[in-house]
Amino acid sequence: MQNKEHFNWIDVLKGLGIILVILGHIRLSPELINYIYLFHMPLFFFISGYLMNISKYNSMGQLVKKKTRTLLIPYITFSAISIICYSVIGHKDIDVSATVLSIIEGKRNEIYFNVPLWFLVGLFVVEMMYYIQKKLLKNDILLLILAILINYIAVVFLKVIETPNWIWSIDTAMYYLLYYQLGNLFRVYKNKIDFNKMFNKVAVGIFIFLCISFNLLSLVSPDLINYVYNYLDVNNKFLVIRLIAFAISGIVTYVCLAMYIKKSTMLEYIGKNSLIIFALHWPIGIWALDMLKVQMQIQIVHSNALAIIELIIILLILRPIIKIINNNFPIILGRGDFFGTPK
Repeated sequence: MQNKEHFNWIDVLKGLGIILVILGHIRLSPELINYIYLFHMPLFFFISGYLMNISKYNSMGQLVKKKTRTLLIPYITFSAISIICYSVIGHKDIDVSATVLSIIEGKRNEIYFNVPLWFLVGLFVVEMMYYIQKKLLKNDILLLILAILINYIAVVFLKVIETPNWIWSIDTAMYYLLYYQLGNLFRVYKNKIDFNKMFNKVAVGIFIFLCISFNLLSLVSPDLINYVYNYLDVNNKFLVIRLIAFAISGIVTYVCLAMYIKKSTMLEYIGKNSLIIFALHWPIGIWALDMLKVQMQIQIVHSNALAIIELIIILLILRPIIKIINNNFPIILGRGDFFGTPK
């Protein structure tokens, strides 16, 4: 029963996260888009870290084999689907050499036929990094310090926020490793806090209050967000602290929200199918809507109400595709073979 409850809230959290991802890619107001971009990808790396049970893997080879199946195969198959959609739905010409290079490199923001797919190779790299560090360093505090240092290097020296350019999004993986590790630490320690002690109750309560307050401030104060995104130089030594503060406040807020909701049929459905929605909302949902707007001569504008309607339409468009993939092609998700036999 405890395991079932665990997956209820984590699926709700994944559902909330993927909704934020879609909203961040359609025409919300710029202020809300900036708010979402402060934490939505750190949230997904946090969730991935929470779901990682590193004790299951006795060797690096085991991990590589499993993650090739669950991350790299979906990356390749969804890339192929996206290229077809790019050509058929978008009526675009395909440059074969540029397309192959884009798939091989897997750079953040440079997979032109489906930009979000970088996450799959980026997550693969993060998980390899984390496994190696976990085997070399047994102390969680040292691991956390190292992750913060790597995050600092990625932001200040590699300038990953402005110009990510390493193959397989390795520089981006260095930035998100911290949030993956925080997710894994949360998995390990969340049930070890003794809430019978008043000090623990007060300390955790104050931390959650500050995070939620800061997150709400980010939401209602666009000037604060614009200051971070538009006026801070990447070399500013305080930028790393500010980015981490924004990301953690968003993560804590939505983790608390998911735990409060606990069970939601709609959000759990979206969460359980978050990989398909994440991979296909851009080449199928968004492109289909844009083509429809062009055909109907609808003016494209930024509107929060319109964005919610577009979100619902995209999820409805993807619903039959989700069913087809789950029932007939689970290999795409790393869950079966080409004949649909579960693994």
